Amino acid sequence: MKRFAVVFGIIFAVGVYGFADTNADNLVGYMQGTYQEIAVALSTPMAPTMTIYNSAGSVYTADTRDFLGIKIGVGIGVVASPALTGYLLSGLKTDYLPASASGNSNASAYSTMVGMFSLIPMPYDTIYFKIGMIKLPILPQFDVGVRVGFLPDVGGLLGYGENNPSGMVLKTGGFHFGAEVRAKMIDAGVFQIGLNVGIDFDNGGIEFSQSITQPLSVPVPGGFTQTITSKYTTGINFGWMGTSIGGKLIAALNIPVFSLYAGVGINFNIGSVSTKMYTTGSMEVVTSYSEFFNVEGVSTIPYYFTEIRAIAGFQLLIINAAVEYSINTGAVALTIHPLTLTF
Repeated sequence: MKRFAVVFGIIFAVGVYGFADTNADNLVGYMQGTYQEIAVALSTPMAPTMTIYNSAGSVYTADTRDFLGIKIGVGIGVVASPALTGYLLSGLKTDYLPASASGNSNASAYSTMVGMFSLIPMPYDTIYFKIGMIKLPILPQFDVGVRVGFLPDVGGLLGYGENNPSGMVLKTGGFHFGAEVRAKMIDAGVFQIGLNVGIDFDNGGIEFSQSITQPLSVPVPGGFTQTITSKYTTGINFGWMGTSIGGKLIAALNIPVFSLYAGVGINFNIGSVSTKMYTTGSMEVVTSYSEFFNVEGVSTIPYYFTEIRAIAGFQLLIINAAVEYSINTGAVALTIHPLTLTF
């Protein structure tokens, strides 16, 4: 009975498959391999995206604050993956979409679907604060600042919270913290060159799952039947975590109410993205569920350790906008600070 339940649960959750051998061990092994290919198909194209995501949004014009001068602001942004930028530049050609897994048809069907996830821009938000430090001998004028951001859980807002009738659950979440030192290397009136050095930490995740319950009547001694409720949950869990240390050289043209700036940057990243696709089965006996099988495939892809960026942006009154292009990955980060105040 237990082996039958395992086979039934997996087939019921992920679709009907054709097998000459229906042995449960072979089926579980096949599904683990399939899930592994699907996990790789999602993690691989998302690694360059999350590499720049880990530290995106910290670009500002080279206007280092003087002693006790303050700069504060809020912002939002998105990171477009190399797949998305290439897809747009190709004229939306379908043959540019991420390649699917090639191991078997079942993996290909799913991995093509999850590969589309890499075309969705990853959003972020930021709140920052900077304060100018006292001018020290030999050293240039500099300020220090911090930046925080978070990714809220939107599942409940979209109607996909825990215990909703559809059985579908969406969970999101993330946290970002960064610290930065900016030094004014050259100050020639309207023309300035600044050097920014910062460290960022970012982690988060997105999980989507669907659960299906199936009552099963089982005969028991005495001529009675016992109803056992089986619950099958299939889902994908995508997560990221890493630390980035980087420097940016920014040249700016600052005139009253308007600044135009551009520069280059390099970041060294330690971190990874991971994907897990899974199916679990559990049975409710009396009042509690007990798990009786778990099939999963897990893939972990590291960040690009070295990343070189081209940077450009402007500030108009209290609005600050910037674009960061990762030269060696092809990902693009777009940031806008609709509120930037200086004192």
